[in-house]
Amino acid sequence: MKDLNKAVGFTLKDMVSMFWFSATKEKAMFVDEIHGAFMDAFPGRNVSYDYVARVAKSLEKQDLLTVQRDQNKKFYRVTEAGIERLKRYSGLYKERTLEVYQVVQRIEYHLTRSGDGPIPITHELPQEYRTFLAKLFSIKDLTRYLFLYYGQTKSQFYAAEVEHLSKEMFGWSPSNPYVHKIAAELEADGAIKGDWAEPIKRTVRFLKLTEDGKVFFKQVEQDLTDQIKNIRKFLSLLILFFE
Repeated sequence: MKDLNKAVGFTLKDMVSMFWFSATKEKAMFVDEIHGAFMDAFPGRNVSYDYVARVAKSLEKQDLLTVQRDQNKKFYRVTEAGIERLKRYSGLYKERTLEVYQVVQRIEYHLTRSGDGPIPITHELPQEYRTFLAKLFSIKDLTRYLFLYYGQTKSQFYAAEVEHLSKEMFGWSPSNPYVHKIAAELEADGAIKGDWAEPIKRTVRFLKLTEDGKVFFKQVEQDLTDQIKNIRKFLSLLILFFE
């Protein structure tokens, strides 16, 4: 699994700080409350109670959190400066996160058919966000999945159809050279079989799914589903920070 914090572009400290700012806008909270809420929101993130407390102390020193005491406990609430810091994070990451989230949500719906349906496509993913998307999950796994999925619906097809399919379903597609690269790899591995439409000209290569490809499809589908579900949840929680 890819390091999602690194992919998104900020550190774990940034993420815990954002959580403090967002969670304490309405009321002050203790460290143990924030730690528990963070672990519930981001299962699998290995963040200790002590680390959450250290971040709070650091933010307090910067006047981004204010502290009060209740007997032996400290509880914190975000300051105006902290709210401004959260807005700055939002300005840097919100649009990019929202755009990529839409693509990921459409992929997840296609894979799981859970929820109210895919987010309607009004435009393709902007070019400047393609690199960000590629950092979040394996584009290779998705491209292989698309070949193996499409091969079960057609007796024969060609690689460019997979590119078009992705655009129609997700509002994004792998690049044309990458699609052909994965087609060649799948053919070399025996998952698909290819034949030239005109052997002399060698311009169009028709492809078909093999029995080995049908077996491989199940593995690729499960691996991709696990990745996408995790990423969609991660992005949806980030979006909450920006609201």
